[in-house]
Amino acid sequence: MITTKEKRFLKYWEDQKAGGKWQYILVYTIGWSVILFIVPLAGSFVIDMYSALKLYQLPLWASILVAVSLGFAGSIYFWDRNEKKAKDLLQKQNSPG
Repeated sequence: MITTKEKRFLKYWEDQKAGGKWQYILVYTIGWSVILFIVPLAGSFVIDMYSALKLYQLPLWASILVAVSLGFAGSIYFWDRNEKKAKDLLQKQNSPG
């Protein structure tokens, strides 16, 4: 028997899978890339992180490339993790007892 939270996850994941794997990865890559680029930039205004770590020498294109690469890797990781979780929950749901 699966919990209500697990049922919600299965519904959510079925909706996400309906759009396709590459659509999911594209959307989440863009989202994570923006977060991974903006958050350190905003944080640098507060704690002057860029000067302390000498990141001001890092070109803007390199920062964007790192953010997109990490966003892409994270999106693939989350897709695989959610796929495994859904598969395990479906096995749990369909198992007798």
